[in-house]
Amino acid sequence: MKRIGILIFALLFADLCRSQVFNGGLILGGMVTSVDGAGVTSSGNSFQHLGLSFGGLLNVKLNERNTLEMELTYDMKGSKVNPQYDSLQQIIDTGYYTLRLNYIDMTVLYRHKIHFNLSGSPTDKFEIEAGANLGILASYYYQAFSITYLNSADNYRSPAYNVYYAPINIGLMVGFRYDVSNNFAIDFRYLNSINSVFENSPAVSSFYPYYGSWQAGHNLAFQLNFIYTFGKPPASQNKPTAPVQNN
Repeated sequence: MKRIGILIFALLFADLCRSQVFNGGLILGGMVTSVDGAGVTSSGNSFQHLGLSFGGLLNVKLNERNTLEMELTYDMKGSKVNPQYDSLQQIIDTGYYTLRLNYIDMTVLYRHKIHFNLSGSPTDKFEIEAGANLGILASYYYQAFSITYLNSADNYRSPAYNVYYAPINIGLMVGFRYDVSNNFAIDFRYLNSINSVFENSPAVSSFYPYYGSWQAGHNLAFQLNFIYTFGKPPASQNKPTAPVQNN
């Protein structure tokens, strides 16, 4: 299922690349992530896990203000609680762990360019955006109590506590973007998944005591991307409108 979904999206990506209507580009960024409720307390989100995001995009301008974008990225999400040390630099067991969840994310994003005055000068370099993504779990890594569990996620089962990870993670995102130039942009987003990273099973209660409470087990992420889009803007954006001549 995972390979079929990736193949279909990749073929669609390649087909659209041949169209002159679409613009392609590259994405490279970083993210600070957490799994909700996986902190030291039930309401704690440590946001101590750092990950990379990279891939490609295709977008099409619907009009001068609105753009529809599709992205295919490899995103390193997860959750982490760093160990604490006492005065003798001995580790205090506060439930520290590292959980890495690597996804192949397929994203559909709607962008809207906003126009306003900045320091007395008009600007239209800012955009607001919203969208949804479907993540396919590619691999995971879990380390706790000096024991490491690593898997390619082919069977989605963790040897730790016999917990199954959800193969699909669906999320919603909002953000804003600054167009540095016609080809380069900086993008900031917040993502919140709408389903848990764990499959619902009795084992989850032992592994993850806050599972089942509001949003517990969902992916949370703050993301900063650097985006480069190939090609040039339409000629209408580069050339001034010719003056109308009266006959």
